[in-house]
Amino acid sequence: MTADTASPGSAPHRSDALDVVEHEHDGVHVLSGFGELDLAAAATFCARVDAARNADNDRLLIDLTHLSFCDTSGLRALTRAAEEFALSAGDVAMVAPTDADVARLFAVTVADERLPLHTSVDDGLASLARA
Repeated sequence: MTADTASPGSAPHRSDALDVVEHEHDGVHVLSGFGELDLAAAATFCARVDAARNADNDRLLIDLTHLSFCDTSGLRALTRAAEEFALSAGDVAMVAPTDADVARLFAVTVADERLPLHTSVDDGLASLARA
């Protein structure tokens, strides 16, 4: 397994049913998940957030718009990884999932109220912009 960072339009990092693409946008590290964030993919996803933190990134945007599935293990991993990044590295924002079932999980667990969710990548980036 490799932890190479992909540039936009390049082949994403693949872990089971989760693809992860990373790039920089105006000093913000953007991590986008494609596919399924479940127990099998949670450790890899968290490792990518940890790698972003360890690379001295102080602003992270996690784009969840391309998730097609997320279970409670994935949600728990996402929540903890975001909290750890915020506590030790800096600011984190997330773009809310657009898949109806994933969005429902976020709503039922009240994660949509506890996490720094935004409706679009542009809104998430704006929340992390430096003045």
